[in-house]
Amino acid sequence: MGKTPQELYDERAKRIQDATQLKIPDRIPISIEDEGVFVAHGGFTWAEVMYDVEKAKAAAKRIFLDLDQDTHALPFILCPAQIYDILDYRQMKWPGAKLESNRLGNPNNVYQFVEPDAGFEAMHPDEYDWFINDPTDYMIRGFWPKVSKTLEPLKTLPAMWHINSYTRLHLLAPFGSPEIANALEALMEAGKEAIRFNQALTAYVLEMVSLGFPPRHLAACSEPFDFFGDYMRGTIGRMLDMYRHPEKLKEAMEKVTPMILEQVLAQAEAKLKLLNEAMPQGRHLKHVAMYLHGGAGGFMSNEQYKEFYWPTLRALLMGIIDAGFTPYVFSEGVYDDRLEIIKDLPKGKVVWHIESDIFKAKEVLGETCCIEGGPPASMMNAGTPDDIKGYAKKLIDVCGKGGGFIMGVAHSLLTAKYENVKTLVDYTKEYGVYS
Repeated sequence: MGKTPQELYDERAKRIQDATQLKIPDRIPISIEDEGVFVAHGGFTWAEVMYDVEKAKAAAKRIFLDLDQDTHALPFILCPAQIYDILDYRQMKWPGAKLESNRLGNPNNVYQFVEPDAGFEAMHPDEYDWFINDPTDYMIRGFWPKVSKTLEPLKTLPAMWHINSYTRLHLLAPFGSPEIANALEALMEAGKEAIRFNQALTAYVLEMVSLGFPPRHLAACSEPFDFFGDYMRGTIGRMLDMYRHPEKLKEAMEKVTPMILEQVLAQAEAKLKLLNEAMPQGRHLKHVAMYLHGGAGGFMSNEQYKEFYWPTLRALLMGIIDAGFTPYVFSEGVYDDRLEIIKDLPKGKVVWHIESDIFKAKEVLGETCCIEGGPPASMMNAGTPDDIKGYAKKLIDVCGKGGGFIMGVAHSLLTAKYENVKTLVDYTKEYGVYS
């Protein structure tokens, strides 16, 4: 008689937990980050999965069932494209867009993020003080009007704290303008789409749990330096700020760190509550993810990393750990020179996904942190199944020695051959068993 979904769920979760805590599980756990292979494997185009969450769910479900790995996650679809359309969103280009300026053309093209410094300025360096003094006011009247053409009229609103008595109610006048009314109606329409999307995601999670697959993580957040660099200042802006506005940049990062922590812990607690209700006796993973790139090698020196990146990142990691969750940190780019810095963490409390030299990472971090990684994207895209087996064998022999290793891929999959992904999973199950 086969195992029940809960038995499979607990078995998979325990495998990940044992590796995370630097124990030796029954075999190497497998948790592959798929960003795009699921689309073609499911028989859809990117335009279809961006506009139809049910198709996205069907494709994701199919690839996780076919691979039969140890976790599930809805691949990296940032948001339903309907919301981008409603807001005339400037930081994204996506296939199937109603707005010609945001259209990629070919429905099989993947969406693209548009950096703030690649055509528009989302945040001027003079606005650091505005953000530091009142982040909510800045986001509504300063940031939203720049990244959304539909919400541009919000910049004419008064600061809400000005409307503080019966003598100042006349400051509500902008809310009576047609432009503000249109912006607020768009926000309500976008909110309805967000509710529909969130309900669909919840149903997907519950279905995958009922099939015996624990979620890879409960919630995700940005590192404070990346928070400003990715969405507000852009790569060029954040690099210049380290030289021209270093104290303001650090003050803003310190301001946002507890805000990010509060938000991601609330999301994690809500997801954990959902899992406990769905499977009360389940062994639930408590991972909280963040994806790092602004601190990679080539973007800053080690000294700059220790000054601008690591202090707030470590504070965020420790806040997650102290709240009883496990940080899952996906380090994009070259991290070889950062390893001695980032090992300053409690033993068995963090999973570090390594894209670059994972063998060096195992050597430096292996006594402190669980390591996750796998074959490089070039091999997954253009290699053969034999190439995959050879690389996986080395990973299992070296990184899997003594536990503390999760098999994944070096970088999120986008255009990899499905046969290579399947080979990686099957070979790990066959060869990665601990005696």
